[in-house]
Amino acid sequence: MFFLKFFILSLILSVALGQDTRSVLIQSPKTVTVNHGGTVTFHCDLRSSNVDYTVDKYDVHWHHSRHGPVVLTHFAGGGVHRLRGFSERFQLSREVTSNSYILTIRELQLSDTNTYICQIWGTVFGKGTQLNVTNRDTWPVLIQSPEAVSVPEGGTVTFHCDLRSSNVNYTVDIYTAHWHHSRHGSIILTHFAGGGVSRSRGFSERFQLSRNVTSNSFILTIRELQLSDTNTYICEIWGKVFGKGTRLNVTSANVPVLLQSPILERVTEDHTARLQCIVMNAAVTHTDVHWYREQPENNTEWVLTHDVKNIKQRSPGFTERFQSSRDPSSNSFILTITNVQPCDTGVYYCKVWGDINGNGTQLTVTEVNHLWKTKLIWFILGALFGNTAVILFIGYTCLRKKHSITSQSGAANDLNTTADYGNMKMLQNAGDFPEDSNAVYSTLQPMDQSVYSNIKETGKI
Repeated sequence: MFFLKFFILSLILSVALGQDTRSVLIQSPKTVTVNHGGTVTFHCDLRSSNVDYTVDKYDVHWHHSRHGPVVLTHFAGGGVHRLRGFSERFQLSREVTSNSYILTIRELQLSDTNTYICQIWGTVFGKGTQLNVTNRDTWPVLIQSPEAVSVPEGGTVTFHCDLRSSNVNYTVDIYTAHWHHSRHGSIILTHFAGGGVSRSRGFSERFQLSRNVTSNSFILTIRELQLSDTNTYICEIWGKVFGKGTRLNVTSANVPVLLQSPILERVTEDHTARLQCIVMNAAVTHTDVHWYREQPENNTEWVLTHDVKNIKQRSPGFTERFQSSRDPSSNSFILTITNVQPCDTGVYYCKVWGDINGNGTQLTVTEVNHLWKTKLIWFILGALFGNTAVILFIGYTCLRKKHSITSQSGAANDLNTTADYGNMKMLQNAGDFPEDSNAVYSTLQPMDQSVYSNIKETGKI
């Protein structure tokens, strides 16, 4: 008789408590960012081992926190109760097919930013959906510091990710922060708004996540640093707002040494310069390199970056004339500048690990005097074609003089005319004019024809 009573009591308790122990509410999405004025829909799926537990049989309540007041209720009979301030923009519904409770919010306002948690029976809660309503003009930015840091193996490092926004409601305590190794890479660490932490496989408790509400910062601290921790660490919120990253280099006892050669490189304009950066105590195939240029009266400027994945990024203003490469045989980085120009003159530095510089190479570009090229061309033409080439040279010279004459005074015109006469007279005495001098006259412009006529009247042309 005792065992029968015990069995019945156990059965009653299992039925009474079964709702809590065999049912869960799964919310989706976990977080969502929507523009002001838009629409968003949250799902709260009821999952249970008891097929009789269906959403059409139970009231559902929505909260902003597990211990906060009920802001919305959807009764099993279909009625809706809204807390003051929650208008019909907040629509509640059910979908029996997927066994889901649904909350839809239309005409979103910035004040709708919050966490929305579904609940049934007073004891079963979902994990919540974080809604961020944004105005693109007021999107926050994440500022990371430091940009790069080198720390010895076994040490400790701390990264800061400051949340900056014109909207005072954007505070680190209400947002979930994620950390990546690249913008398009997987999440390695997550610090939830509620304080919980999720670590990807391989990330132990050496990686500590925290917040500083006073400075409005997300913080990542790594202890007992290992060489394998060397990487870039990027913070992110909302799935679309990223920091620029912090580059961490964990160093052993032997830090890299960069030797640049030559110390002075002189290159003639339009030729190619090749600057070498030899690396000691590190392999160039496993190291990012950054090139910088320093010019008189100018700040040091970034030229380009060549990372370990062979991806190259150039600073605005530096074209593909600037090429970076690696030479594993000499363990060197090479900066090649083609078609060099005088403006390329400066001191070029290679840099690795964010703070280790080479000794620099002074590049000096020598300008070319192009006048000799013109003289050489006419000399060759004269040798090949004789008088004809000379006549062409006279025409070319007169055309050049025309542009000078039109911009000078009358006195200067007299000087130029005399000079032209002298040049042509010398040619006449040398016997280089053809017999048919009218051929020359017909090819000249009006201004030059007058000069030619004066010579003809005083000479023997």
